[in-house]
Amino acid sequence: MRRRELLLAFLAGPPTTELVKVPGGKYLQGSDEAELRARYAGLSASAMARLMAETPRHEAIVTPFWMERCEVTNAAFAEFVEANPEWRPRGKYLSHWKEGKPPAGKEEHPVTFVSWQAAVAYAQWRGRRLPTEAEWELAARGGKTGAEFPWGDIKAAPDTCNYAGSGVGEPVAVQSYEGNEYGLYDLAGNVWEYCVDEWKAPYDAAYRPAALPGNWKEATVARVIRGGSYAVGELDLRVTARRSHAPGGPAPDVGFRCAKSA
Repeated sequence: MRRRELLLAFLAGPPTTELVKVPGGKYLQGSDEAELRARYAGLSASAMARLMAETPRHEAIVTPFWMERCEVTNAAFAEFVEANPEWRPRGKYLSHWKEGKPPAGKEEHPVTFVSWQAAVAYAQWRGRRLPTEAEWELAARGGKTGAEFPWGDIKAAPDTCNYAGSGVGEPVAVQSYEGNEYGLYDLAGNVWEYCVDEWKAPYDAAYRPAALPGNWKEATVARVIRGGSYAVGELDLRVTARRSHAPGGPAPDVGFRCAKSA
């Protein structure tokens, strides 16, 4: 059997849930404070404070793993909701999900208005998990050392990703833009993506990603989100950019993708 056929035999679900093998390795995660202050000297104090969340730059070691090629779509999540209706997306204007149905015509858009707990539940149902923050950044880099964005160092533009500068104002279908060298899509823009990690800013030198806590359904500590969204500027599209989000707070621009240990 050919390698591709073996891979497809291993994978389950629709094409948008396909897993891509990400080689592990050692890399420098985050940013250097002095470099950020010099490069973005004109930023406001509040914006600079947000940048400091990605310091200090530190060594991260990641073992090989699998990551989903795309963000989890409405169609893929609807399969989960059919079997687990208690986890359907929640929000003031989401009457369509009351019947377990995704928005008509947006089946291949990333699912949003999901809590971190719902993302964890979906990942477990699929036999997967949420990525660690270190895995996510390594995957976003696509094997490029020091690149600013998943596609390289060229500035963001409407044809590279869905962000505030694109003027779209909402999520678009996954794989609408070119992927990185690992064949991963939408690692900048479209929707923010949950990681398993608790939020710590700046980075805690002694912190190591922990296993999912046994009481994850009751988690209240903010979680890391990565990748930026359709609503943010170029600064949040960088591979080192990081923000936090309440685990129980669904939002219109926060989604996720799954990972799997190799």
